[in-house]
Amino acid sequence: MEIHKPHAAKTWREFFIEIGTIVTGILIALALEQGLEALHEHKIKKEAQEAVRDEAGQNLYWVKIRERNEPCFRQRLAEISDLLDRAERQESFAVAQHVYLPTYAKITSEVWDANGHAGRTSLFTAAEQRNFGNFYFTSGDFQSSQSHEADAWAKLGALRGRAKLSQSAVVELRQALAEARFYNWRTVLLIHRTQEWAGILHLAPAASGLPGSMGTTTALGCSPITDKGDPSHGIAGDPLAPAEDVP
Repeated sequence: MEIHKPHAAKTWREFFIEIGTIVTGILIALALEQGLEALHEHKIKKEAQEAVRDEAGQNLYWVKIRERNEPCFRQRLAEISDLLDRAERQESFAVAQHVYLPTYAKITSEVWDANGHAGRTSLFTAAEQRNFGNFYFTSGDFQSSQSHEADAWAKLGALRGRAKLSQSAVVELRQALAEARFYNWRTVLLIHRTQEWAGILHLAPAASGLPGSMGTTTALGCSPITDKGDPSHGIAGDPLAPAEDVP
């Protein structure tokens, strides 16, 4: 086989042809590399968007459950207030049985945080970054408020099984009741704000991926706090269906 040794261009025309060939080859290689990189970034962005939207949808699902059970919160707070009024007047009152937080929403930001640390959320549009950031900030604030609310209900749990209350106990329980009412108000406010951001992002409540029966768990029933019957609070049905009137 005959091998032709490279030779220098003899004319300006040959020189520019060789330069043009080299430059064209380099440009084609760079274009292919950038194209592959763009496809890879698009894939990463899509996967991150789907994962974040799924997590945000589950958060919204639990926020909706909390909203669905708000009538039970109000009912039990009113009953506790009435019980404390009777105790303060040294009147007889029914023994409280169901003094516990009616429901607790599961809020997480693990997927959002992980994608943020990995730099994947930087591939989102500026509007997506801003709106998802606001959604997660607000739902995180909701989680914090809900935790304070749970602490207040834990204090109110001292009522359970008590047939008599001292005046000092009434004072302490009234303080816990005031805390529970404040954080209930704040939690409801944050529910509405979270749903506003969800609307901007066109998010829908998503129960997918929840283990076992979590995805179909119903909104809690609401037994009176002094009810001595079955303490079970689960009922069948769609947790996000329109709520029935609370007695």
